[in-house]
Amino acid sequence: MIKRFLILFIMMLSITMTAGAISLQELQSSPNFKLVSYKEYPSESSSYVEKFYSFIDLNSIRIVEYNPPKYTLQCTNYMVFDYTAGSEIKESEMTIYYDLNYSLATLIHANREKQPNASLVDVIETAERESGLVIKSKPLNTYQLNGDIWYPENRSNHLDREWKGSIDRSRGYQVIYDNADALFKAVYLQHFDDILVQ
Repeated sequence: MIKRFLILFIMMLSITMTAGAISLQELQSSPNFKLVSYKEYPSESSSYVEKFYSFIDLNSIRIVEYNPPKYTLQCTNYMVFDYTAGSEIKESEMTIYYDLNYSLATLIHANREKQPNASLVDVIETAERESGLVIKSKPLNTYQLNGDIWYPENRSNHLDREWKGSIDRSRGYQVIYDNADALFKAVYLQHFDDILVQ
């Protein structure tokens, strides 16, 4: 009797553990997931092409703060690493804090108001220093490409901690910036940098 109970308990536990699992195929085929970034990196040592994908779950989007010109949005983000060194799907809760006082449209308008004939160099320097975007990322789960849970002994630590920081407009932050912009556009139907605050 105890043996049957233990087997039933283990079966129920395994079902609940895989209920929230996500595979690359599901991310690519379901309309609930928006592909934000896709990059290919040909391998130098073989014919294998390494791939990186970034998705946002459109059904998970939440408006946390609506206080124009400041907004806070939250969603579930999936970063897929299909690499020869190891393939995995990183699921995280992404919270983005937006300040439209730093959108490019607002910065350009403010610069032209101050100095009508000035160059855009000041705007570019300001935009590089302050994007008006801050991210908080909280890791949730790690999966194999087929949707199986990636167990802790196999996990890397590079994306396994909660962190918060400013998002630059530089190339190094391009994927994060694109995710933030796609999230904003999914809710407000405009790109963050196109909105003008006067």
